[in-house]
Amino acid sequence: MKSLPSARAKALSRRPVRGVARASGGFQGGVANWLPRRLGAADAPRERTVIQDRAEDLASSDPHAAGLVNSIAVNTVGIGLRPQSRLDFRRLGISEEAAGELQDQIEYVFAEWAPTADASERMSFGDMQYLNFLTTLIKGEFFNLCVDRSDDPERSVGFARGGPQNSDRRVRWSREKRRDHVQL
Repeated sequence: MKSLPSARAKALSRRPVRGVARASGGFQGGVANWLPRRLGAADAPRERTVIQDRAEDLASSDPHAAGLVNSIAVNTVGIGLRPQSRLDFRRLGISEEAAGELQDQIEYVFAEWAPTADASERMSFGDMQYLNFLTTLIKGEFFNLCVDRSDDPERSVGFARGGPQNSDRRVRWSREKRRDHVQL
């Protein structure tokens, strides 16, 4: 037979738990100044900047967040993507031997270019992939500029990290045709 709860048990069950705030459904306590509103197109860049700054601060000042972001980037990128040239010799209209030689040449050129893929020749292609992925995790985006280095016979092209704070000096940003720091 089931016993009926006592009056004391009923009274205790109606009291709120100590230390728990019931502010989530109202506008008291920590959410007193929280007035959500729909953002317009003009507000989006400012809000994006605030969120990016907060995420960057968290990743640089909190060891747990920094370790998490770094682990995800290292495990995702590894040593970086490397091309494996597999040409369809029939579609190209060349012999199988010629396609094999061309595949080897393509992979050789990439292997020669990849260690200094950065326009300043400080980072490899794998390092840039890691940095791009890490930047995507923290800032939500990344941007690389393809820089013509035809003046250097050893290197014909390189990548420069782009964006408003670290754009390459050769790129001129047009204020009239720019949205979120990207030239249109």
